[in-house]
Amino acid sequence: MAFHAIIPAGGAGTRLWPLSRAGHPKFLVDLTGTGRTMLQATADRLSPLSDSLLVVTGSAHADAVRTQLASGAKTSGPVTSGRNNPGPITPGPITPGAAGKAEVAVAAPQFRTVVEPQPRGTMAAIGLAAALLEREYGECVVGSFAADHAIGNVPAFQEAVRTGIRAATAGYVVTIGITPEYPATGFGYIHGGANIANLPGVCQVESFVEKPDAQRAATYLAQGGYFWNAGMFIANTSVLLGALERFRPDIAIPLREIAAAWDLETDTQSAAVRAAWEKLPAEVIDRAIAEPLAATGGVAVVPAAMDWSDVGDYASVAAQIPGPQRTHQVAPGGSAQETIAIDSEGALIYTHDKPIAVLGLEGGVVVDTGEVLLVSTRQAAHKVKDVTEILTQRGLDHLR
Repeated sequence: MAFHAIIPAGGAGTRLWPLSRAGHPKFLVDLTGTGRTMLQATADRLSPLSDSLLVVTGSAHADAVRTQLASGAKTSGPVTSGRNNPGPITPGPITPGAAGKAEVAVAAPQFRTVVEPQPRGTMAAIGLAAALLEREYGECVVGSFAADHAIGNVPAFQEAVRTGIRAATAGYVVTIGITPEYPATGFGYIHGGANIANLPGVCQVESFVEKPDAQRAATYLAQGGYFWNAGMFIANTSVLLGALERFRPDIAIPLREIAAAWDLETDTQSAAVRAAWEKLPAEVIDRAIAEPLAATGGVAVVPAAMDWSDVGDYASVAAQIPGPQRTHQVAPGGSAQETIAIDSEGALIYTHDKPIAVLGLEGGVVVDTGEVLLVSTRQAAHKVKDVTEILTQRGLDHLR
């Protein structure tokens, strides 16, 4: 059965301001100097496994998404896409849509974009993509993977996806659970149960757990059987959409209408799509189908240790940049020769067009974008979201 990868690419990533901004969020940025943006790295990981890639994004970022997926090979060689296609990811003709209209720009078989009229949560994004893929290819397996996560152990990730595809073919909605490295309080958890017969490396999901406090997170780590929820889901389209119809018909019915309207190449398509989209409640896939389906035994988890990070703050960005831990780190775009750091071990420094010197800023964060300069301790850097709110209050949205 064919496998198609869905890549939701949305959000502003305000915790990484000013590197990540409303008009240029973190999935469009090369945060760690690999030569690939987070979106491109996500596509690189999925291309060898997938018959196609489908990116769901907003109109503000659609052109950048298409450009990035169409441009450039990895420095070590071409970006391969598809299980049997050795060529680079390249776009075909793209038909621009009217403002506010969801559109699929069908390119070459390698990748496509779905442009949402407005954000309605991960359930709408994934559900729409699954419905459109099912209409085109018939019943197939789809997997959803965020555009802005980092994975250090790509082979482990790919093996987990292959295992998840096998479990999805057997009728489960599958999630990939990250083996916890420490008692994190910033992630939800997946409580795994018994191993599933005839599916090596797969176990039943007992429940999904909200972000715990420190004591409970430590208990999960000590007890075992709990995994970080990275929001990765794999399922047969009929199972996924069937679960949505069962648990959330208020979302499923409009999505079916949207998918049906999609085939009509007339002026009425955009109106029909917008009207149906407006009926959709904003919801995440976890609450919409994963949690209620897990209660009936319909969700499985593939535990995996893959050096995963949601790259949600500057501390996690620093952890992704290779180099000695006891020295300052000059991030992508910067020049080590033009950066001076004294008594500033572990400082994270992004330079733009000028030399930067830091003194006594151990573990600090300095980000110079040319338009905006941020100076912070790493401990306080999580407050950058407050800065974006103040910018809005002062009428400086162009700096967000």
